[in-house]
Amino acid sequence: MSDQSATIKELALLYKSLHRPFPYRDSARLKEDFAEAFAHLKEESFNADFNEYCALIAGTVSYVMHNSIPEIPVRQLKLLQKSFFERYPAYAFIQNSLNHYPTISADLEDHERVRGMLLSLIHDIDGGA
Repeated sequence: MSDQSATIKELALLYKSLHRPFPYRDSARLKEDFAEAFAHLKEESFNADFNEYCALIAGTVSYVMHNSIPEIPVRQLKLLQKSFFERYPAYAFIQNSLNHYPTISADLEDHERVRGMLLSLIHDIDGGA
């Protein structure tokens, strides 16, 4: 089995683990614990931003599973290049405290791992372009 085939197989297995309930309890605690910092944000929508970020990664895996990598929209590939905190720098104040919110932390770690695998796979398939 080629490295690409092994990665695709692993992504298919991980895809299922990416679909779990949104971590509302951790999110509520996070917003309560950092209420002052969240209040200073102009457009705070952490739940929507986190959900969108996770959906982008899971959606990209679905392209891989359906052997449709060339069909991934360019905008989606560009967004995939950035980690959560690169894409949403306004939330940087929570980054070093995520270990206190285990569900959000685990979700983010899983999605970041898959994002890295996707980027590597796409890079390999595109011939390093």
